[in-house]
Amino acid sequence: MSTETRKELMLTKRPMAPANSKINTENTALDTITSIDDAGKDVSTMGPARKSKKFRKHTGPLMKAVDMALPGVALHTRKLLHVYAKDNGQVDLKRFPREHHCRVQVQLLAIDLNRGIKSFDLTYVVVREGLENLWGLMEYSKRDDPRSAGILGFQTEKLVLAIEQIAALLEDYSNVKPTNWIKVAELFQKEAYACSQHSVPYVPAKMKYFKLDKLLGAGGFGAVYKAYLGNVVCTVKFVPCDRLLEPKYACMDKLVACMANHPFVVKYYACFATKQAFVTSMEYIKGCDLNKVLIMAVYFPEKITRIIIAQLGDALAHMHSKGFIHRDIKPANMIIMNGCRIKLIDFDTAKACIGKYVAKAQSTFNWRTAFEFNDNEVAGTMPYFPPECCPLNPHMNNLYGRSMDWWAVGVTAFQLATGRLPFHNFRSEHELKTLINSGQYVWPNDRAFSAPLVQFVAELLTVKPHERLCSKSYSDFRSHSFFCALDWQMLATADFLKDFHTINRCMTRTNAGYSPVGSPEAERRRFALFPHQILDTTDHSNLYTYCSPGFCRAVAEIKAGNSPTKEMITDPLEIADDVDWSYRFEDL
Repeated sequence: MSTETRKELMLTKRPMAPANSKINTENTALDTITSIDDAGKDVSTMGPARKSKKFRKHTGPLMKAVDMALPGVALHTRKLLHVYAKDNGQVDLKRFPREHHCRVQVQLLAIDLNRGIKSFDLTYVVVREGLENLWGLMEYSKRDDPRSAGILGFQTEKLVLAIEQIAALLEDYSNVKPTNWIKVAELFQKEAYACSQHSVPYVPAKMKYFKLDKLLGAGGFGAVYKAYLGNVVCTVKFVPCDRLLEPKYACMDKLVACMANHPFVVKYYACFATKQAFVTSMEYIKGCDLNKVLIMAVYFPEKITRIIIAQLGDALAHMHSKGFIHRDIKPANMIIMNGCRIKLIDFDTAKACIGKYVAKAQSTFNWRTAFEFNDNEVAGTMPYFPPECCPLNPHMNNLYGRSMDWWAVGVTAFQLATGRLPFHNFRSEHELKTLINSGQYVWPNDRAFSAPLVQFVAELLTVKPHERLCSKSYSDFRSHSFFCALDWQMLATADFLKDFHTINRCMTRTNAGYSPVGSPEAERRRFALFPHQILDTTDHSNLYTYCSPGFCRAVAEIKAGNSPTKEMITDPLEIADDVDWSYRFEDL
């Protein structure tokens, strides 16, 4: 193991309780959103052909004018929002993953509205886009999980009724067409009732559906097997019941599993419990840990780096739109297959954020890329941390957001292209933090690097998060000159992208795809964890229970006496662009 690899492993951080969980609502930089009104542009309701300059009736922060016009309403609304945020954000083992994620989205919007009211920075754009977004999530969820969609609808109805007076005055003072917020609440209620009528019982998976083939690896975390579900090859991971993290973190990969569905993100089939362990079934990936390939190759040619980073960026954009920050982007958390196809893995340190569930540009989603949280939570691997997540002053409360993942993409791109980390000459954690906060790094002088690559990395490794690539618009990633010759459609659909012989060498050495080859030592570790046969149970925690639609189809086929196929268990992948400009509640 190289010195840099050891340093990286030593500095890997798992989720920790925040040092100061109190949210600072005084300095949230919501001036950025206020400037939308100041510029007079209603971007939430106007397409390119409809933009026109408007002038609001009041000067200064609109929320101050609203507060004066509605004495006591702002304080009462804040109390209601606080209650909704607390109720929806609590970790309840009786809630299923999709329901919990939907409730967390309500919680995050309630917190954001509350913060905006207190700091007098709330605008009608934040309210409109936030509620449109929850409508989009409800529409998305009702296809596979109408029960969760119904719960989301009822919770959002309460949110609309709590904010409707303030929202109406914000629209009036901004001189835009008013929204009938009472009808919006009724619309959410009507849709929620319709969804609740179509709810179906949730049936957990069972171990008896799987046939274990061979042990791929075992360690302190548990054991991983290659297995079969009918004719479908998959992996099955066992984690001992007594080694699970606290629920807030243990449920994160289940939340990602129930929302993410992308060609560059590993697909989860099922999560469930047995008497001895919690079980996760995923697609079987015949590939290698990207970090192992990098160690063997020393560095990647630029054309290979481009293909890998393009896939990583698309995977991240998908995760962010579904409401998750990965927080541990690095080569070790990617699997690369023959032909340079990659899969992003390991969502244990992910964090829920406000997603984007509508097929339209949202100014608030773009703004939150850099600034959404200031809770001091720490998770991930420090050499990939951005400056805002490792301040030199430990008492400093820095704002951070999804842009922390884009910084890590820059670190990864540099590492793949050069074979080393951009911030590498450090002897202590403090020295590493100093290097990261300086933003200064040097490219090796033993070979040439293209100007687009150098510029691409520089724009990602920008110290100020609001100036970082993708902080203004996610479209800036694909349109960057580094990807000027890339066929994005082929990237998303082709099985084979580029030949790279080092991948083949690495796979030949491991002889078991991306996982370690079975060994007597691995078998001994497995036996120490699970000395007895894994047995099914009827005692399930809903929060740790998930079955994909494809897995449900496969189980139905097994129960019918047939053998499911790969085509049957595969769900249609989601690759969407922003195509809509209309305001969802415009005609109410």
